[in-house]
Amino acid sequence: MEAFLTPQYLIIFGAGILIFGIWFFLHRRKTKNQKPAILKDGEVVYKPIDARVFDRTTIPFRTYNETIPPASVKAIIESKHLSRQLIFMGKKVFPFFKVRDAQNNIVYEAVTEPLNVKHSPITLHNEMQHPYVPILDDVSIDKSFMQKYGHLLLWAGIIAFLIVMVVSNK
Repeated sequence: MEAFLTPQYLIIFGAGILIFGIWFFLHRRKTKNQKPAILKDGEVVYKPIDARVFDRTTIPFRTYNETIPPASVKAIIESKHLSRQLIFMGKKVFPFFKVRDAQNNIVYEAVTEPLNVKHSPITLHNEMQHPYVPILDDVSIDKSFMQKYGHLLLWAGIIAFLIVMVVSNK
């Protein structure tokens, strides 16, 4: 047992415990508010969401912000057609197409093509429809954890490797 109390092992165990603690803290912080509220009878309660709606039920094609009601949110989540959250005009919104299905009901479909590409059909249509309003100037996609902090994790791994190499060198 005393062989494991040398600095070579203590640094490795300490780094492992530190990495697990950081992962646990970030994972708990990320998933703290994502659990849906469940009633006593087992039904899930959905909250309304803010959306950037590209309305294809009207002629001409319209674009506006809307709060989607919980019943539609339930249908979207059950159909698993989710789109990525964007920042539009300083608000976090989900882009959706508003279309009619085969039974002529209004449904929301996820936007799968990028909205911030200069020559996408949505951007071109918005620029044609609203020539004086810069609608898509501040649209940016939220970066994931690895896109934000991946380089720091890479450098932490390199430094940890160098520490292990120095400590284990005799």
